[in-house]
Amino acid sequence: MENENNAVKNPKHYQLGNLGIEAIDVIREVTGELKDGFQGKCVGDILKYVMRAHKKNGIQDYEKAQEYLTYLIKYMKREQGGLE
Repeated sequence: MENENNAVKNPKHYQLGNLGIEAIDVIREVTGELKDGFQGKCVGDILKYVMRAHKKNGIQDYEKAQEYLTYLIKYMKREQGGLE
């Protein structure tokens, strides 16, 4: 049960080295400054996938981050009245 609990509450692939923080701490800090919910979602997912890639899914996680970055750029251009 303890290992199961750690996999849910404290997964190793979200630990940031020996810093004593997890990816969620970084995501909370960065996205907390954003006023737009969709932008926050995209930035949070970009950070999540980049920070865990070397411990979990490698290239696949980087590709997921890239996908969310593309969503974010298109959204921001649209919001600013630019072309996609």
